[in-house]
Amino acid sequence: MMCPLAILLFLVIIDSEKIMSTSSKESEEVNNEVLEADLEGEQGSLEDVEEEQGNNGSEEVEESTGAEEEGKVVYLTFDDGPTPATGKLLTLLNDYEMKGTFFTLAPNVNQYPDTTKRIVDEGHAIGLHGETHQLENFYGTAQSPVNEMVENQQAVATATGVKTHLIRTPYGSHPHLTHEQYKILQEHGFKLWDWQVDSNDWKLRDQRLVSTTIEQLEKRAHESSHVLLFHDSEITVTHIEELLVYLRDNGYETRILTEEMAPFHFVHY
Repeated sequence: MMCPLAILLFLVIIDSEKIMSTSSKESEEVNNEVLEADLEGEQGSLEDVEEEQGNNGSEEVEESTGAEEEGKVVYLTFDDGPTPATGKLLTLLNDYEMKGTFFTLAPNVNQYPDTTKRIVDEGHAIGLHGETHQLENFYGTAQSPVNEMVENQQAVATATGVKTHLIRTPYGSHPHLTHEQYKILQEHGFKLWDWQVDSNDWKLRDQRLVSTTIEQLEKRAHESSHVLLFHDSEITVTHIEELLVYLRDNGYETRILTEEMAPFHFVHY
């Protein structure tokens, strides 16, 4: 038989274990409650972050699903001006609330300084196309392209107060412009632009210049934007309104070329 002291000691041990078990259980319950509260807090924070990211994401998507996302941005460009036709061309563009980029020739700028200034004043971009527009002169030496562009740049600056670095070389860069000539132009800060859609207004000279432009646009609809080539001439003015109507009715947005954009040219120099 157990002595009374032993029985008392045994009972104390049993009670102690019960207390420890209850305390452990209560502690576990408290810890679980804290953990659940933490998880709820984290979930709330995560939802806040996801909501914020979702909002930002939708803004980004909204911005990127505009005209450019749908291939509905065009850059209308006009070479060889200004000319007696430029004023009528500017009026047409303004009537349709469209913008263009004009690659000018130095002698024409000097001859029509007021028209040159009007290009800038009405929110269009102005660029450089050289001085002579003669292959043998423009591409004759390593320095000749930059010399012509600097002359053209100074003429534009005098007429408008704008020092532009946007350039297009006569007849396009390829295959005429050498790597050395391109490097020198680049060292002077010039931004060379060719084109992606050629209206062929220099040879078609009738409504076909519009239909061929539309045909090319539709074939390139998968691209985000399109640089269109026209010439600053009476032929273009006579027929381009049909194209402007097409662009408007089909949701195209016209923009100007800027010096901040990555230029497009036919070959990688």
